[in-house]
Amino acid sequence: LGGYVRHTLGEIDEAELAELLKAGSVNLGSPKSQASRHRAASRLLRDKGLLPASRRELIKAQELDPENFDIRLDLADMDLMLGSPGEALELAAALLGEQPEHRRAKQVMGIALYRIDRADEAEVYLLGAIELNPEPARALYYLGRIYESQGKPERALAQYREALRTLLDEPEG
Repeated sequence: LGGYVRHTLGEIDEAELAELLKAGSVNLGSPKSQASRHRAASRLLRDKGLLPASRRELIKAQELDPENFDIRLDLADMDLMLGSPGEALELAAALLGEQPEHRRAKQVMGIALYRIDRADEAEVYLLGAIELNPEPARALYYLGRIYESQGKPERALAQYREALRTLLDEPEG
């Protein structure tokens, strides 16, 4: 970039620009460290609401480190955010095949099942995620949605209250 700027300003001629462009590539680290940077960029983009760009960064990260469980789980969660519960379900199922007791994978699986109208199955996964999860607000919220859709307003309200209690870090009582 600096070479192009200098060329545009007339500081260097075409030959000098060509020589600068032939310079060796920069060492960006191992594929795993590059994948980590793409994952971090994805989080920043997600926080800014740029979900398609965030997903593209996760795809790049996965290409560099295809066995990374967390990257694949982030991708499944991103699919949920982008309204693709079928893709999230497929990824979560594969991840649970590798780590059957992973709480976040269970949570993603439960949410994906809920979103494709399989509430009974979703409840099982979400209850499993809550047992393993020190911060279960998201799973509790979706359990509330399930109970609400099943016509169980008291149970739904209890789940919503519990979700709020955990978000606010309030003691029980």
